[in-house]
Amino acid sequence: MAAGDIVNWVQANTTGAYKNYQPAAGVEIIITIVDYQDGNTWYLYNGSQEAALRGGTTLRYIAGPVGINNSIYIRFYSNANINGAFSGIQVK
Repeated sequence: MAAGDIVNWVQANTTGAYKNYQPAAGVEIIITIVDYQDGNTWYLYNGSQEAALRGGTTLRYIAGPVGINNSIYIRFYSNANINGAFSGIQVK
């Protein structure tokens, strides 16, 4: 992928599981929208600490712009076996 490319990630998840999207070294992505449902939570994650972006309601949430890279990336958690997705643009 190259700068300017669209990045879409759709993740099927099982109850109680975390899934991470970590770009390759040197890649930066601006996330423009995050789709979640009741029981899902999205985090920024650095490999040991996480900070919740949003989760736990039945509404969709436009989280962007949120930047991620190889050091600070996005993490998805489902406690209800529900899918989640995000869309963004690779900027570097």
